[in-house]
Amino acid sequence: MCLAFQSSKSGQNLHWWRCQKTKELQKFNMEKVSSKIAKSLKDGTQDFNNDVLHSNRAVPGYEAFRPHPGDTYRRIDKIENSGQKVKKFYIRLRTTSKDTSKNIIITDKKLGDDYVAALARNIFDDRAWFIYDYDTHTIRLASNPQWVMSNQRGKGAKPGKTIVFAKYDENSPEQWIRLQNRKIKNKTGKCLTPRNHLKNDRNTLEWWICSDRKTQNW
Repeated sequence: MCLAFQSSKSGQNLHWWRCQKTKELQKFNMEKVSSKIAKSLKDGTQDFNNDVLHSNRAVPGYEAFRPHPGDTYRRIDKIENSGQKVKKFYIRLRTTSKDTSKNIIITDKKLGDDYVAALARNIFDDRAWFIYDYDTHTIRLASNPQWVMSNQRGKGAKPGKTIVFAKYDENSPEQWIRLQNRKIKNKTGKCLTPRNHLKNDRNTLEWWICSDRKTQNW
């Protein structure tokens, strides 16, 4: 059976029909379809790169912020008490070995106006480097500090909601974060946790009740 167009009063619909070589309505140009899909995906990625990762927009308090290799602490536990917001770091799940390292990145997957955070394997480009702002208690994207780690918009500090990166809002309870004993906690003391404690690549993150589980250690 072949996929074919069927004309009706409401327009053209797709359905399965016996294959016929002479039927134009059963012929599809897959190259053109694929190129359109590829262009759409490319455009979306380009927007993500331009608007989020490599934006030149001025951010109050960060106009002169330019992280250099010498300004880097690689482990989050090293910055807990450093008191310096210009130290950049990556956030690695401590239960994984170096050859299968899982760290947090900002993805191009959108949830409303925000970008979903997820685990990724050995990605250490601009998607994976952050800074901690002691003045606002926020984890910010190092390449563009207007984007901060946040609970899902409108959900306050509720557990079980998707962690995203949102534009900084000084009145948002979703964005307040503190670093304590290799744990990342929100305003109500819940811990940053891979969803369902799974270490799968691209698994999302949530706030959950703190425990002795190693999947809450960063």
